[in-house]
Amino acid sequence: SAAQREACGRVLARLGLALAGFAHPDSRYQLIWDLTQALSLREILAHLEDAAAEAAIGALLDDFERQAVPVLPGLRQQVLYNDMNHGNTLVNPARPDEVAGIIDFGDIVHTALVIDVAVGAITAVGPDMAIPDALARFVGGFHAVRPLLAEEVALLPLLVAVRAAIGTVLQAWHRKLHADNPHYAPMTAAELQRRLDRIAALRAPEVAAALRVATR
Repeated sequence: SAAQREACGRVLARLGLALAGFAHPDSRYQLIWDLTQALSLREILAHLEDAAAEAAIGALLDDFERQAVPVLPGLRQQVLYNDMNHGNTLVNPARPDEVAGIIDFGDIVHTALVIDVAVGAITAVGPDMAIPDALARFVGGFHAVRPLLAEEVALLPLLVAVRAAIGTVLQAWHRKLHADNPHYAPMTAAELQRRLDRIAALRAPEVAAALRVATR
């Protein structure tokens, strides 16, 4: 629901604030699920086995390299949760709009704050609400607790799209290498196209506009 999206955004912001003073010598490591490592996807794009998909995600990574890579190191950095999604978010069964807890800290990493927001925001996308509205609800909830900077908001549509691409490419790669492992389901051509359409929609001008309004 809209309220649950906002609640998830607020909880993620609170979690980031709780981690803000945490430091560990091993927190800066290479993790493919950290968006700063997204360019390494180029090495496994062929596992999509679809020329159009390879080209589309390859172009997205080119944009990421030009627009995000030079900017991310200068943005706010800290140890972050980096894995808010449906499977890791517990809600109160009596009041589903109330987040009861967050589990699974296996992807925790020192990275840019805006990346944590992008990771959580992609989970807000669902069939019940238009993409700009869904993202605005989540990001607005986050912003209400921990205000985002204008340069962070400007990067979010691209980062959310890259996160969606990471999930798509890694699923194809995982299925190719570990076909008997049920963790990732096989991806049909129709599902791949649905994901590509969603990645493109995440970068529509309406998304950037909605995020600017939500973070005023």
